[in-house]
Amino acid sequence: MGRIVRGILVSCLLVSVTRVAPAQVSLDDVKERVTGRPGRPAPGANRPANSNPQQNTPPVAKPAAPPSVVFLVDLTGSMLSNEKRVKDELIKALNELADGQMFNLIATYADQTKSFTPKLVPAGKASRKNAIAFVEAFKVVGGNGQLEKSLQNACAMKPDILWFISDGDFQGPDTTASITDELLKIATPAKVKISTSLRLASHDVAQGYGRAALAKLAQATGGLCVNDAGDPATEADLTKPTEPKSVDQPETPSIFIIPAPTAKPH
Repeated sequence: MGRIVRGILVSCLLVSVTRVAPAQVSLDDVKERVTGRPGRPAPGANRPANSNPQQNTPPVAKPAAPPSVVFLVDLTGSMLSNEKRVKDELIKALNELADGQMFNLIATYADQTKSFTPKLVPAGKASRKNAIAFVEAFKVVGGNGQLEKSLQNACAMKPDILWFISDGDFQGPDTTASITDELLKIATPAKVKISTSLRLASHDVAQGYGRAALAKLAQATGGLCVNDAGDPATEADLTKPTEPKSVDQPETPSIFIIPAPTAKPH
């Protein structure tokens, strides 16, 4: 009964007001006077600034995916003194990968190159376990014959970061300089960033030219070169080793640093 009465009142008021001021009063105005509830705003009518909460909400940073990484491991003759350290540090680096982070490993020997898998794989319990077994089987042998091929295989995977795990000693200063240039001819057009660690070039033979080669590979490709202490390398580090931190201890982070991703607003 109440609805019928309100309907009659609305109709009567509408007739009344449209006769008096048809251009100034709308049907929604009449409904608001009778029911006490506002009508719908007219199309195009201005709304309060906070009528749409989404318009006033600041953009939320979307977590960036962790960078994909390929570890290219030099297992040629001069790396013999680094064999245990490389295994220990690689295993730490594998355990530091985020779940789902894409990665792979490539080992380069004197006469062959071996990949953990044919392509990048996401880090997880099973893939880490298998990758660690792959690393534990590393054995250093002589020669440098497969470095270029191994780098080509690594670049073909298009990783965000390529960790070249080497002492930078490719059988003498002249051969080292030549091979370094050949490696850059492969990495530069592929736009792959090479990261290196001077910690592995601490033996006497590689003190000069080996450290310089590792720094050149990183600098020329926009990668990261870290000194013996795990900090970004400087010119002084190329000739005089920095006092290393306790990087060989199990509880310390891997020397093969992978930068954290930067969140992007969306």
